[in-house]
Amino acid sequence: MHLIDKMKKLLFLLNILILSVLTSCVDKDGEPTISGNIDYSSAGMAEGYAYMDLGLSVMWATCNVGAQSPEYHGDYFAWGETQRYKTNFTKKSYKWFPNSDDYYPYPTKYTYGDNKDEADYRTVLELSDDAANMNWGGNWRMPTPEEIEELINNCTWTWGAQKALYETKEGKQVFSSYGYKVKSKINGKSIFIPASGYSVDGDVHGIREDVIIWSCAKPREYGRYTSEEQHYAYSLSSLVDSIRLAGATRYCGIAVRPVLAADFTYTISFNANGAVGKMPSITARHGELITLPLMSYKCRGFVGWNTKEDGSGIMYEDGAKLTVTSDTELFAQWVRLSCEELSDANGHEYVDLGLSVKWATCNLGASSPEELGEYYAWGEVQPKESYSWENYKWCNGNRFEITKYYGLKHNDWQNEYPLSVRDGKLVLDFEDDAARVQWGGTWSIPTNSEINELTDPNNCVWIKSHRNGVAGYEVVSQINGNSIFLPFAGYKSDNIIEEVYSGFYWTNSIDEYSSPDYVRVLNITKDNITHSGVGEWFKSISYWRSLGMLIRPVLL
Repeated sequence: MHLIDKMKKLLFLLNILILSVLTSCVDKDGEPTISGNIDYSSAGMAEGYAYMDLGLSVMWATCNVGAQSPEYHGDYFAWGETQRYKTNFTKKSYKWFPNSDDYYPYPTKYTYGDNKDEADYRTVLELSDDAANMNWGGNWRMPTPEEIEELINNCTWTWGAQKALYETKEGKQVFSSYGYKVKSKINGKSIFIPASGYSVDGDVHGIREDVIIWSCAKPREYGRYTSEEQHYAYSLSSLVDSIRLAGATRYCGIAVRPVLAADFTYTISFNANGAVGKMPSITARHGELITLPLMSYKCRGFVGWNTKEDGSGIMYEDGAKLTVTSDTELFAQWVRLSCEELSDANGHEYVDLGLSVKWATCNLGASSPEELGEYYAWGEVQPKESYSWENYKWCNGNRFEITKYYGLKHNDWQNEYPLSVRDGKLVLDFEDDAARVQWGGTWSIPTNSEINELTDPNNCVWIKSHRNGVAGYEVVSQINGNSIFLPFAGYKSDNIIEEVYSGFYWTNSIDEYSSPDYVRVLNITKDNITHSGVGEWFKSISYWRSLGMLIRPVLL
């Protein structure tokens, strides 16, 4: 220990000794008192600040940032702000909210989700935004949610009054500071966390009643993440009469209790989990946002990375962004595929999924499963550069004059489509089926019922995945374990590709319950999907037939 740290520890222990003498005759005022029960003689010092080893993964500071002793609440901080002595905590004064009158303004940093152009996918504070590190330096930082849960689960929490000294004109006075004595179940050592409450809109709430301290992280979400939800970060909280990890509004003023980490540089390692090959580990600093390298093991059916070997931990996609807070081993997750034999028809491979038809391994115009292939307008057999009603084959330049494929039920629309040819056709003729024309044999565009068969969770499991860096879904048969891969590619309108994080695949059927310019398509989306299987987002819906979409042929 450095000489300066030794002197600061002596002063710290001297204050504790004076306090114990002054409080020996103080009445308890009917409140449970835990004064004198905490032994700080074994406290260590780092950068001039005391810490206690509770036998956990990190050392816990004995005081909050800005506090001169364990009993004081110290300074309040908004999450991600580091300046001391701030007193007015509002939306408009928060560093990471724009100057906006919106009720839920979208943050300018630490965002994740729907606003993809604005999202930075950071979920853990950078050290430059960490109030503990910026005020105390060294290896001090704010605790992670995992470290808070470790503290909760491995300690006993006893509520009571801790006596503290208060400097007045008459000299040192004693007052009661309410909070929790936190005693390690591992080694019996303790710290005190005062009930500091929180500050918002110029008022302090819950002081002497509620314990709240910030973590360094905010929630990480796979699906939608609204601007309202972007307002929260994790905290240790006793607001509902139980000590737990909870969410707190980011712009509120809340106390910071630092932890001392052994190192700020962590290793991310990769485990093949049964596959063949090696991937080098990478290193990163605490709070650093990294992009995971693409999987390079030699094995089929990769669906992502997980922090647990059995897939029960946190899941990451191939190439996902990850904020580093500890040494982490990521286990490759695999679909347990059977050893299917790929068959060939007219020079094009297919897979037997145990369904009524065989499914091609590639899109029309592609040479591998992850290749997108060509875009086709519905009922056209050649790809083109631009897709619009003006150049669509089966109309007279606009959607209200359909020249082919107009079902009988579409007569309800005859006032809007007076010049359309009412031929009663709902399903493509083979001469207008791009799969049949391009590949021959008995290849065709799937019917709506064949799409529904593929998306039935009793038949197939849909798992968001990547192949060679291309996002899409691994569709695994529940019947025989064989699989196909469907990449995301969006659709073409004019010459622009729209909704690239979704997949749009033609069926061969007009939507007879809509207007005659709409066709049934398989729509699979990147968002709103769990890894457990197919959900309501896998469904056959209707789109304009003039658009350019992909085709995954089936073999009859």
